Amino acid sequence: MKYLITGGAGFIGSALTWELTRQGHSVVVLDNLSRGTSRRLAGISFGHLQIVGGDIRSPHDVVTAMDGCDSVIHLAYCQGTQSFYEKPRLVLDVALHGMFNVLGACEALGVRELVLVSSSEAYQIADPVPTPETVKCVIPDTLNPRYSYGGGWRTPGCRTGCCSG
Repeated sequence: MKYLITGGAGFIGSALTWELTRQGHSVVVLDNLSRGTSRRLAGISFGHLQIVGGDIRSPHDVVTAMDGCDSVIHLAYCQGTQSFYEKPRLVLDVALHGMFNVLGACEALGVRELVLVSSSEAYQIADPVPTPETVKCVIPDTLNPRYSYGGGWRTPGCRTGCCSG
């Protein structure tokens, strides 16, 4: 199988890339390296790995990276407390435009498998773990930049109080 991993040079993305290539799958990593590093991918057989430098907010970059892929694992977000408070608009921009671009590329290219990964920040509640699907999508304080990540992550798919998209 051929996978696209957005944010694939990040901590989780790189570990997933290593495991998938170890299993013999091909992986395309789309990452702008603003938070991740290509050093995490050093040593992976380049027969199984293609690194595409690009921005998740660029529809062209996403379509180009996704072309020929069977599955997408979407990990490209700006997370972290410092990001929430210092750059809440960037956090929302990356989350919203990134998600819309991934969905648009999946539709345009016929990719039917999308794995969306996030953290408990998307639910605003870290207890219990795992968070039940019945937890309502609520942003407790819309003026607090801390909630930009959770609000941006779940907004495109949240319809009826279910946060799984």
